[in-house]
Amino acid sequence: MMVLSFARAADGYADALGSRPWACFDVFDTLLRRRADPSAPVRAAVRAVAERAGIADRAAVERERWDAYAELCAAAVAAGDDPETRLDRLAAAWTARLGHPGLADLAEAAELAADEALCFANPVLLTLCRRLREQGKRIAAVSDMYIGGAAVTRLLEANGFGGLVDRVFVSGDVGLQKRSGRLFGHVLDELGIGPQDTVHMGDDPVADWRRPRALGVPAWLVVDRGEVLRRARGSAVETEARRGRQAAFLDHLLRE
Repeated sequence: MMVLSFARAADGYADALGSRPWACFDVFDTLLRRRADPSAPVRAAVRAVAERAGIADRAAVERERWDAYAELCAAAVAAGDDPETRLDRLAAAWTARLGHPGLADLAEAAELAADEALCFANPVLLTLCRRLREQGKRIAAVSDMYIGGAAVTRLLEANGFGGLVDRVFVSGDVGLQKRSGRLFGHVLDELGIGPQDTVHMGDDPVADWRRPRALGVPAWLVVDRGEVLRRARGSAVETEARRGRQAAFLDHLLRE
């Protein structure tokens, strides 16, 4: 089902779930939203590493990061996994390419700190999750993300979802993605349930709608007009970020 706002989705989701024991949600841009575009944490890490390493060309530092990411993903595919990695591995490979392997921990910490500063709860879905728990439902959060399940769990807990989400499944931990459909198969196996025992909700038409439905998992795709407009405005924010203004905004958030 496609729904045109999170408010409408929240109104009908509990009824659609019915007697099914597990609710299932995407994380980023669904349970959690961001105050800036998703690449802001990457730029925060680039800035931190470049400054500590004394490298003036931040664009070159960022290119090395993406090259390291591409190599790790290619290796994962060669090993039979999806094109995915974990942040700790990425930070190690990236800083090694720069000739500063001792900065791996800094790179990882800077990106995670930025994520923590930029993420906030989707209030509509926070209320829905509380209602589902009151009804005795269990909740799984499923994300295509390389920062890892422990970090995603901390973000959820910091934004009010502590005690609400029972299981967190993240592609970076298992090398399987929602976008390929393989992470959903992993989730079903881990929970010991069938495709009809849950309903998934998310915002990505491929990863959150086509792929689960292909496995027989009922899915709700939320195309929230307010969120679409916010992301459109984010393109302007992205332009300003390249001029350094978003970096100043992020510094302000991190100081709060």
